Amino acid sequence: MGIYLKYWSKINGLYGPNYLPSYALLFMIIHFLQKVVEPKILPNLQKIPIFDNERNITEPQYGEKLYEYSHEYKTITTNLYYENDAKRIKEYMSAINNNKINEETVTNLLVKFFEYYSYCYDSNQKISINKDLIESIKKVDDNISFSIEDPFDITTNPGKNLEKDSENSKKFIKAMKREVNLILGGEYVKRFEYEKEKLARSNKK
Repeated sequence: MGIYLKYWSKINGLYGPNYLPSYALLFMIIHFLQKVVEPKILPNLQKIPIFDNERNITEPQYGEKLYEYSHEYKTITTNLYYENDAKRIKEYMSAINNNKINEETVTNLLVKFFEYYSYCYDSNQKISINKDLIESIKKVDDNISFSIEDPFDITTNPGKNLEKDSENSKKFIKAMKREVNLILGGEYVKRFEYEKEKLARSNKK
């Protein structure tokens, strides 16, 4: 999904300083796979809960691995902790999904991704990969179409260049809506076949 989205932004002229960097697009994908699709595909790695002896889930708790850095003569502290116990992550995903596995194809997920961000996304909600939806509600309107929380540097917003109602924002959203029809029409397959052929030709040289 990440590769396709970067390719999509490039062929539609939606990359560069006036749009969203690939860094921002990847946060959008992770947020979507964590919080929008059901069953969920990705966990919030900072909020894996502890299981008790009877395998009941307790309230998710942040671990702590603090990192300090300077910004405008101030010391900023951010939490870089994440769960890296694969067994615990697997147990958690199984529990929150009621032992179900998301078996949708990448094509279907891409269609839902573009539909979500072009039709359903609430601009009062920050796109976050380390906070729950309730926690990431914006307190004030920042006039950004896709406001994104950077989990590593809380002083920046990777979506800051795409302002609400700007021509670039309208172009971006229009391209997402158009992409739904192109994918459903088989364009997704055609593009990757073209890229595979191009790669094969370059390897022969």
